[in-house]
Amino acid sequence: MEGPDNRMPRSVVNGGGDASSSANGGLTGSVAEEAVEIEGASATGKLKAGWSELHAFPGAVSAFSAVGDASVSGGTVNWVVSGYDGAIGALQAGSAYLVRVASYTSPHSFEYFNADFSISTAAPAEPAVGTDLTGLIANTTHYAQIWVLDADGNVSPPSPVRSTFTTLAHPVSLLSENFLDVYLSSGSAQWAARPTVGQDVSSMTSEGYLVEASSTNFGALTLGGVVYSSFTPNVELSTLSVAIVPGLVSLCVDHYFRVASLNWNGGRNYRVLGSTRSTEYGVLVSTQDLDIGGMNLNTEVVISTSLLVTNVACPVTYQLKVEALTPGTPWYVAASPGQDAFTVSALFNSEEPALGDFVAGDMLTTTAVASTPTKFAGDQTGASVPLTQERLAWFKLSMPVTTSTADPQQVRVSVYAVAP
Repeated sequence: MEGPDNRMPRSVVNGGGDASSSANGGLTGSVAEEAVEIEGASATGKLKAGWSELHAFPGAVSAFSAVGDASVSGGTVNWVVSGYDGAIGALQAGSAYLVRVASYTSPHSFEYFNADFSISTAAPAEPAVGTDLTGLIANTTHYAQIWVLDADGNVSPPSPVRSTFTTLAHPVSLLSENFLDVYLSSGSAQWAARPTVGQDVSSMTSEGYLVEASSTNFGALTLGGVVYSSFTPNVELSTLSVAIVPGLVSLCVDHYFRVASLNWNGGRNYRVLGSTRSTEYGVLVSTQDLDIGGMNLNTEVVISTSLLVTNVACPVTYQLKVEALTPGTPWYVAASPGQDAFTVSALFNSEEPALGDFVAGDMLTTTAVASTPTKFAGDQTGASVPLTQERLAWFKLSMPVTTSTADPQQVRVSVYAVAP
């Protein structure tokens, strides 16, 4: 026999490797092939020569690999459909793929008769096919090998390369509250830690935890954004803080959190913790004491000393109130001046205002009153003040018309920071 290369087909039919066939179901002997008279029948009108059948095997699967992400108890492998008789022609109908999966590689563990999965090749839709592998051990590296079994029971050589993948660790269990603390620039998430012992330690535990935070919900809301994270290898830990860069990306805006348990290969199995934002509000006031000086009854004056008010936390709205502090004083805060009654009006402005700049309705009471875009507003406002910005608060004092005491009086104005 002769051929264009070093490959010698097993069949001598027609001097090549193709099966004999004819339009009428008969068989014609080929050159140098011994003719044997046999009896046989076939529903398809085709008979196979005995010598060729004994020596024709499916070809080995050459492209066999794990694809995608493994799960806790499974993975996915893909491969390219092999040919028949050493990659010549299509596989016979009724052939099957045999896949062996194991977490160990002892000498005899990878034999075709130990196959865990059998997949029919009856009607592959694409040249590349695959299957999901289930029932595997979590947090464990698995090896897979594949063979082809034809309809006559002949088995191909094994795939030359074993596919390797690692199943994920079990996810953490959530608690009734997912967050322990949320500050301006950091948040602490909590969960039920994985057990460190069990019937199978690798499947019961993980290799550590990763907590992540994102203001874009990890790209689901808008593309991009920074993901902040914190990692611990301590599987007994059940809380972890994530530091957020202060400023416009602080926890003053909603951040979305998730926690991943890690397998030994670094694979992540996430649990969504939800979103949160800081409820930390603060204000820094330059002084609590205003320089009023000596004042006559039934007069009005703009207090020459302002309060420098600085936002030191999330965007805030300022609330203001006034109270008489002198023990036993007959003086009190009122809507208009009168006997022992005084009023205080407030205004946020970048420079000292005139008496006429104060609005009649912007008087303070003993109950804190919130700023709005128009209340207590000059060329500045105390409403929705961004982080780190400053405001100047000025006050107009209207003295009592008459008084029943000549004692010095102490009056205090307080500023509070609340959510916008």
